[in-house]
Amino acid sequence: MAPSTASLGSLPDAALSRVLQRLDVKERVATCALVCRRWQQLCFGPELLADFHVWLASSTAGGEPLLTRLRALAAWLLVVGGAHVRSLGITVELNGLESDSSSRAEAQALLGTCCSACPGVTELSLQANVPLLETSWIAGLRSLQQLHLGTSRDLQLMFTLKGLTCLRSLHLGGASVEWHHSVRLPTTLTALHLRDAGSCRLPAAQIAALPGLERLLLSAPRAPCAEEFHHLSALTSLTCLHMLGYAFVPESISRLTWLRELRFESCFTDASNAEASSDVLQAALPRMQQLTCLVLDNPALDQDVLTAAAGIQTLQRLNASAQWVVLPPGHWQTTVRSLALSHQALLASITELAAATWLEHLCILSVPDCDEGAEQRPAWEAVWQWALAAPALQSLTFDVCDTRPVPGGLMAGALRLQRRRPSLAVECSADIDRGRLPYHLCFDHEGSQQTSASQ
Repeated sequence: MAPSTASLGSLPDAALSRVLQRLDVKERVATCALVCRRWQQLCFGPELLADFHVWLASSTAGGEPLLTRLRALAAWLLVVGGAHVRSLGITVELNGLESDSSSRAEAQALLGTCCSACPGVTELSLQANVPLLETSWIAGLRSLQQLHLGTSRDLQLMFTLKGLTCLRSLHLGGASVEWHHSVRLPTTLTALHLRDAGSCRLPAAQIAALPGLERLLLSAPRAPCAEEFHHLSALTSLTCLHMLGYAFVPESISRLTWLRELRFESCFTDASNAEASSDVLQAALPRMQQLTCLVLDNPALDQDVLTAAAGIQTLQRLNASAQWVVLPPGHWQTTVRSLALSHQALLASITELAAATWLEHLCILSVPDCDEGAEQRPAWEAVWQWALAAPALQSLTFDVCDTRPVPGGLMAGALRLQRRRPSLAVECSADIDRGRLPYHLCFDHEGSQQTSASQ
């Protein structure tokens, strides 16, 4: 007698649910739920609807209009699935003929309906290229713990959020983020990310009223003055401050002596601002003796800043993109585990690097052009020799942040290093389609070892 063939339908509910969970939510709801009543009950059950993430974009091939799909989604969440959703993510891209003002207004209203239909949601992520001007529906989501609102257009907060007493993490981003003067944030917040491309006002008073805030990311480069940051000295629980795109470093950061992580990225491109900001950092860093992570991503920083950073006794990660500097001897040599430097600073600091016996990860933030690479060959040989002997080193990464390739001679040296030390990960990290893609250098470890043995 031939053995019976197994099928998906023969699986118990728990196993079948795990299979269905691997599918896209749209495929589960629109296709799998139509197979039979049992599958429909599983697809519409609490376990499979708890995480609900969809992406909707205007069709370029004459498909169903986006607004039609968004209306259907809102109706379905209201009637069928919204009560079970705990993690909701909606991304909307209106393009072409659907991007007129009336369509954007309707899309905004429908997004609010979708979110309101999920009263038990704890995590909400809303990404859209329509304005988010009417967001009063947020007040009804009392179980929210994480809220992420992002738009390429304007975002307005015109009401208080103090009623969201479970909220821990808030991410707000827009071409301009407008805060009404009456807006108050829940004191339960521990993380706040504010990306404001167009506003000239930082809601410093609202931020300073958050006693439990631990992580703060600010990207509001049009903020008019450093005085707004004086309020931040009240944030005694703050452990991480990340400033993105600012043209200055506020002097008041020297008061934040309890910080564990400090990041300045793409800042002070103007020469005069760079000099003033370097002076502020030089004075502030020696007071920050609890820092474990310091990221200074601007090539204009001077030697004195790096000297101040080298004296921090607790530093474990240091990222400094300054070009014409030398790492001085300091506490960093016995504490830093992860280091990122420009190739110029690396070549100038190889002697000091030899004493960093606990270094595990080295990232080279720039690569020379072909002519420069040929001239620097002896200096690079010293780098390979150091990497070969560095006792704790686990990875060596070239961060190729533009279209410039790694020069052939440099690549050959890295490959030779990897052959001699197969346990070392040597890789590049490149910008591809606006994302960061790490890729390992092509090298067959086993084949290399066999070739070496045969020779």
